[in-house]
Amino acid sequence: MRHGVNWQRQGDLDHVLLAPSGVGFVIETKTLRYTQEHLLRTVYAARWLMRPRHRYRRGVVPVLCMARARGVEHVKDGILIVSLDRVLHALRAEATNEPTATCN
Repeated sequence: MRHGVNWQRQGDLDHVLLAPSGVGFVIETKTLRYTQEHLLRTVYAARWLMRPRHRYRRGVVPVLCMARARGVEHVKDGILIVSLDRVLHALRAEATNEPTATCN
């Protein structure tokens, strides 16, 4: 797990994870609200991590985590949108199964 990963020309990525299964996660954190731009940025970040120099053999799951929401866990436009109370459950499910929200 890495935090505040430098993303050239785009600032930084809040969190980047690599599960033992080979699935990567890029997590953008918001409080309660997000825009379509936030979703697109998260997808672009996942694609950037898939570049050949990175080690995500099973893809990268774009995740938007809403820190102050509760009980949220769904996929929208290929992005896993999850509240803080559900994030561990959702990441474990994505890491151990065939990911449904993965950028390949």
